[in-house]
Amino acid sequence: MEKSYSQERKRLLRESALRSSNAESGRIPLRDNCNIENYVNDPRVTPEEKLITETLFPTA
Repeated sequence: MEKSYSQERKRLLRESALRSSNAESGRIPLRDNCNIENYVNDPRVTPEEKLITETLFPTA
């Protein structure tokens, strides 16, 4: 069975959360600052399944 876009998106978000929790656990030193979301393409003209968002974590 083929995964739907929303299932794949949820999987990717879970993986991202796991990586960020590794950073928060001290494996990667983070600065006390906010995360940055970089929208790689324009949601006004890009189909939802093609949207790319980078989440940037400020490191020390």
